[in-house]
Amino acid sequence: MMNFLSCILISFLCAFGFICFIYCIAETFFCPRAADTFLLVPLTGAQEDAEMLIKQAKQQRKHMCGNGKHYIIILDNGMDEMARAIAEKEAEISENIYICRADELKKIAQYSKI
Repeated sequence: MMNFLSCILISFLCAFGFICFIYCIAETFFCPRAADTFLLVPLTGAQEDAEMLIKQAKQQRKHMCGNGKHYIIILDNGMDEMARAIAEKEAEISENIYICRADELKKIAQYSKI
């Protein structure tokens, strides 16, 4: 009985290891290599959850695959002073976070480089 259970456990672990191996191979081939990605965080008016939205975008950026740069663009759709202060603080302490207006976003999209 114990021998049978150990065979099942070993078979399960082998299958799990094989699935993890296939996942790593697939992730290597299907993730973009050097594509730059942009996360857009639009902020409008007096947005109390501005800091939370920016932190969520930073967390999401950590989990992006590929070797390209991952930018966070904070879109100023008429932010109030408090939301702008939060956005400027985050842009100052973090890498590749930028604040822009809608007209500036068109330029960024045209050149796809910041």
